[in-house]
Amino acid sequence: MANRIQEVFRPRAECPPVEELVLMLEGSSGREQKRSCEEHVAHCVRCEAEVALFRRFESGQPGREEREPVEAIVARLRKQSPAKPVRWWREVWRPRILMPASVALATLAVVIAINVEMPPLLREPSAPGGLDVVRSGRLVVIAPVNDISQAPRELRWQAVRGAARYRVRLLEVDKTELWRATVTDSSATLPPEIAARVTPLKTLLWDVEGIDETGRPVASSGIQSFRLLRRNSQ
Repeated sequence: MANRIQEVFRPRAECPPVEELVLMLEGSSGREQKRSCEEHVAHCVRCEAEVALFRRFESGQPGREEREPVEAIVARLRKQSPAKPVRWWREVWRPRILMPASVALATLAVVIAINVEMPPLLREPSAPGGLDVVRSGRLVVIAPVNDISQAPRELRWQAVRGAARYRVRLLEVDKTELWRATVTDSSATLPPEIAARVTPLKTLLWDVEGIDETGRPVASSGIQSFRLLRRNSQ
């Protein structure tokens, strides 16, 4: 059956491109060419179907069975764009420009747009249990970072919108946790016994994470490192 359909709709040597068919049927090439083209279309299933499809798209009016999905797509496009509404199908199906292969591809795109939902922005795939996971932003640290000349008394970072509190950690280079705290400000003071662990030429790591009222992370700094170059003179 499939082979039969392919055979029926396979273009023959005498089948002109669809845009030429339309022009000849409109009489732009003369009466004789128009009459000859009409006879060809009357006996060629492929050309008859292509001309009918071309004229249908040229009219700018979707069929009865297409009206509901087309209106849904138009409504979605208008909602997502502040631009003045236009009869977008006239631009897509512009006469004498669209080739048959393009018609097929555009039709396929419309079908895909109808059946595939747009993914929400700034969301990861749903976690187990159906809960959406919101992608956290970047939290910018201030100090200490890289090589420093004085031992730090606190860890500081930039506050982020939506964070009700911050979880901060100090780590050895092997990720062994030395200290952690939860604070509401954009800085955390190091206890004296922890500050004493900051010795010259020893690299330490730290990170901080912003948490909202529900306990969900909204921003993270990632692992930061610092090293004291010399002892504090004080």
